[in-house]
Amino acid sequence: MRAHGAILALLLAGCAAAPAKPAVGTASTLPPQAHEGMASHAIEHVAFDMAAEEDAAAEENVVAEEALAERPRAEADPVPAEIAPRELDDEELRRLVSEQLDALPAMSVGKPNAGALVNGVRMPEGPHWEIVDPRRAYATPETIDYLITAIEAVEEEHGHLHPVWLGHFSDEDGGRLRPHRSHQSGRDVDLSYYYLPEKAEWYRPAVRGTLDVARTWTFVRALLTKTDVELILIDRRVQKMLKEHALAIGEDPAWLDSVFQHRSRSTKPIIKHTWGHRTHIHVRFYNPEAQRLGERAFDALAAERHITPRLYTVSYRARAGDTLAGLAARSGSSAEAFAKINGTSTVEPGRLYTVPMRGQVSRAHDVTVPPRRLPPSPGARAQGVAAGDL
Repeated sequence: MRAHGAILALLLAGCAAAPAKPAVGTASTLPPQAHEGMASHAIEHVAFDMAAEEDAAAEENVVAEEALAERPRAEADPVPAEIAPRELDDEELRRLVSEQLDALPAMSVGKPNAGALVNGVRMPEGPHWEIVDPRRAYATPETIDYLITAIEAVEEEHGHLHPVWLGHFSDEDGGRLRPHRSHQSGRDVDLSYYYLPEKAEWYRPAVRGTLDVARTWTFVRALLTKTDVELILIDRRVQKMLKEHALAIGEDPAWLDSVFQHRSRSTKPIIKHTWGHRTHIHVRFYNPEAQRLGERAFDALAAERHITPRLYTVSYRARAGDTLAGLAARSGSSAEAFAKINGTSTVEPGRLYTVPMRGQVSRAHDVTVPPRRLPPSPGARAQGVAAGDL
């Protein structure tokens, strides 16, 4: 069962011990003493607008090649023995989050641009890919399995030419990964295109003289047909080359129009253009298991301070010298929000106030994984063409 309830307040003051890992996305700059003995509450909504949600598909400027300079390789993290999430009721899930978090499977918590990764695993080494930055190569097992599935499809279809370079996934605990807006919840990965012989190198722009169109299309097609892919960001000029190739080898035109943004009327293409993606592909996967478990465990994770919700409150007893503007600034809020939630614009020493705080993790609420958008079978397409000729 999913954890639910709008404006659900959880008392955090009773936590006996600090978590093994710091909470993701804590934004408070209140004095440390201010948090002693305070109640902290996860909340879903407040009567004021703290900040507009960022577009989950947005990507910041292209990652500089130097920022992803290769570092020494590291072995993949061992996967701990896990408890199947389907076997857990909510009470047992809350207990495990509190007492034995590492025994739970990976959780993708919140949104790609305001989220966290719990119990993520590092991308393993392999003969068909090269990890550019092992410290930022953490994801859910679902993301890793999907990615390997698509890479192996290229190897099976075309044979080995060069490894595909894998750039940023997520940090070990998720959260903000500069310079990206997304990559926060273990479902995003940046990777290279496939290149022609002697043209292969990380971050090389994909143009007609460098791009291996056939291999790259096989990779993209495998993402579309063999994984639960949510989003593929590819420069429109590269989309044009891929779509032309796909049409030339007989792919269904209507299906291509439904998945490509380039020269398409589809309102929900999977392959979209965003500036900066001529040098690499950005892929985001749905994670049915990790997302649903992350949603179920959201309140318990917040209660144990493994995450900080995007909007939450703490109780604070004012001291001499405190001002409305000062408290608002130190909490990352605004004077208007502070006044509205407390019903006053004055700050009196000794009085207990509710301080609105800004954390990192926005609740995802509904976790819906749509059916895969598959091309028509050859037989169905042939029947359609024949019927159209009558």
